[in-house]
Amino acid sequence: MKPKKLYVRNFLGLREIDLEFVEGITVVEGPNGAGKSSIFEAIMFALFGTGIRYGGRNPYDYVNSSSIDKEARIELLFERGGREYKLVRVLDARKKNHWAVLKDERANLVLASRVDQVNNEVKRILGFSDDVFRRTVYLPQGEIDRFLKATRGEISETVLQVLYGDTIERVSEKIKERLESVSNDFAALQERYSSLLRELSSFDLESKREERRKLERYREELEKKLNDLREREKVLSSILQSVKDYSSKKRELEELKRLRDVLQKKVEIEGRIKKAKELLPAYRKILDLKNEEKHLEKRIFDLVERKEALEKNVKRLEEKISVMKGKLGNLLEESNAVERSIEEKRRIVEASRPLLEEANVLKDRLRGIDYQIRKIEEKIERKEEDLKRKVEELRFVERKLEEVRELLKENEEGYLNYLAHEVAKRLKVGEICPVCGGTFKGKFGKTLTIESGFYEDLLREERELEKKKAVLERVLKDGEGEIKRYEEELAEREKEKKDALERLEVLQKELEKLGYFPELEGELKDLEEKRKRKQEEFRRLEDEMVKLERETVYASAELKETERSLSEVSAEKEGIMRRLSEEETAFFKALADRGLSFEDFIELSETDIDENTSSKLAEVNAKIEHIANDLGRLESQIREFDLETLRRRYEEIVRKIERTEEERKRVLQEMGRIDQLIENLEVKAKEIPEVEKRLEQVGRQKRLLELAKNSFKKDEFPSFCTARILRNILERTNQYLSVMMDGRFGLEFTEEKGFVVLDNGVQRRAEGLSGGERALISIALAISFAEAIAGRLEAFFIDEGFSSLDSDNKRKVAAILKELEKLNKVIVFVTHDREFSEEFERRIRVVGGRKA
Repeated sequence: MKPKKLYVRNFLGLREIDLEFVEGITVVEGPNGAGKSSIFEAIMFALFGTGIRYGGRNPYDYVNSSSIDKEARIELLFERGGREYKLVRVLDARKKNHWAVLKDERANLVLASRVDQVNNEVKRILGFSDDVFRRTVYLPQGEIDRFLKATRGEISETVLQVLYGDTIERVSEKIKERLESVSNDFAALQERYSSLLRELSSFDLESKREERRKLERYREELEKKLNDLREREKVLSSILQSVKDYSSKKRELEELKRLRDVLQKKVEIEGRIKKAKELLPAYRKILDLKNEEKHLEKRIFDLVERKEALEKNVKRLEEKISVMKGKLGNLLEESNAVERSIEEKRRIVEASRPLLEEANVLKDRLRGIDYQIRKIEEKIERKEEDLKRKVEELRFVERKLEEVRELLKENEEGYLNYLAHEVAKRLKVGEICPVCGGTFKGKFGKTLTIESGFYEDLLREERELEKKKAVLERVLKDGEGEIKRYEEELAEREKEKKDALERLEVLQKELEKLGYFPELEGELKDLEEKRKRKQEEFRRLEDEMVKLERETVYASAELKETERSLSEVSAEKEGIMRRLSEEETAFFKALADRGLSFEDFIELSETDIDENTSSKLAEVNAKIEHIANDLGRLESQIREFDLETLRRRYEEIVRKIERTEEERKRVLQEMGRIDQLIENLEVKAKEIPEVEKRLEQVGRQKRLLELAKNSFKKDEFPSFCTARILRNILERTNQYLSVMMDGRFGLEFTEEKGFVVLDNGVQRRAEGLSGGERALISIALAISFAEAIAGRLEAFFIDEGFSSLDSDNKRKVAAILKELEKLNKVIVFVTHDREFSEEFERRIRVVGGRKA
């Protein structure tokens, strides 16, 4: 867990504080009661919903009692496993309400929104409990030696939970699951092997093949019989089809005769329709004349209305022209007064223009200089960030290179052993060994401990890391030179800015002497806008008056044209009425001549004529003749056959065909069954060697998994892991104690007592040491533990663990603590000791519950 940001309000002694954590060491310093320890309490409470001071019994005791709203709020942004999480907790002491929410910041996803859900999800993400957090990540005030005094079981549990979380338990479960799966596979393979042996012993493969050959000969006989029956069925089917065709054509002939009668009646009706359609042009002409008469009546009505409207419009336009002339006179006087004021202000502006232009040039130059300054500062910031990332990358490469070199050193002897084996494999007994010069006796006693590919990969990785380190060091050096050049350029721009500001102040004073003020040009612009509006209004009124005069002329001319059009349309209407009377008389006379009434004409003229009726009638007559000929031919063909006898014989043949096909199908199915059986027996005979090989492999897996399960069951593997890690931790702790306490004290771990302090080689319990001695040993142990688990824990907090130390020991502890910078972790110490805090570069001072 690596904290990134923390915001706290009204929590214990903290009024309001906003902190941002960075990698490396940060010291939080301030007087007693300033709220320093509350920072760590807030982090722990945010993560687990419980603290050190009041535990979990009543969370509302953590709310600052002097706050007005009685509400505490904690917001913690932290990183774990490459993902960022935001955790918010609010304690409302008045309503006794505690709520929490946990979000995945980058995915913008709420992971939990209830207190119990948040607590469980945080523990899952971190992989350890609040108790482990207090023993390792956070050493609270007064509890710095808690891990030192822990029991053997507590120490082992802490080491395993922090380093592996529930990994060992999950691995044990996976081994059990895998063993159960492999055992099931082994039992299934044994059952399969027995089944294959039983099946192969219960069948005679050669007798099944002979049975298959007999069925094949029987199938061929059935195929021959089936072909004969189908030939006979085809002949009878052809004769029966001729009988069916005769009946069908007889029915078709009767239908065609009925259709012929319908078509003959339709031809007669279409003759009357043609006579009615001949008069359609004359009838349409009458309709057109009536429509034209209606149209002319409407035009006359519209022209009369238009004439009256035009007379009113001419009178209205003449009145508006008179009013417009008075407005134009008043507007001309107002425009002259504005013009005089403009001339006076323009004189001042013209006199001030050279000074203003110089001032504007200076302002533009200042904006450019500010822009350049911002860009240079951004370049510096980006370059510093880039160098910071390169430094981190260089540290990572150096650590990785150190790990690779350590692995090479550990595996060098094994690799040489491998090479000796390779040489020995190619020697014969009695030959001289090119490595040692001795006579080869056919044996090589040492056991191989390494694969050659692994060691060679380490060598390649070492070379690549050395190259990468050299490149990064060169990039860092070049980057520092580039930052220095940017800073020199920034100083030059700052001086240019100062000179420009001084000249701008001189210009401002000269403008005031001329009578210029900043609003003058605005007032002049307003007056020019006002003059422009007056001029535009004058032109608008002039245009409007001209438009009105033009409209008056147009309206008078249109009135005269309307009166003329009215006279012409009235005369045209009278001519149309005379023509309409003549056309109607001629139309009704033509109807009488054809023997049609007006109602017959309307009905028949709207009826469509089928132009193909006559051709259809001729076609039907031809078909009738053709079918009559076909009936005569078919009748002569079927006269000699008895239809009932033919049907009985046909049905009997069909039944024989069906029975024969069923028998053939049965034979084919039996042949397929025997083929499948033969194929299965052959496959199973080939499968037996494969099953035997698989049984041997799965049996070996089963035995190995049972061995692994027993190791976990007896806690052999977890004990081995704990012992190995504690050995590394104690080795590092004793190195620190050698420096810090002049070799007097050491630390060891026993199965009976847990951690035991060695005072000049004599065992002592931690409770018997002084406070300063316990603090130094506990800090050395905590530092060593943090280094050992650096891959999982990414933060380290100590609260007031240095007050009992003298000045000399404080300097020693500070020097050792500075070594933790190499871990690239967030490391925070709380102290009220100014002497101790001044040993470190990054310090935060807290006073009165706030950051000073």
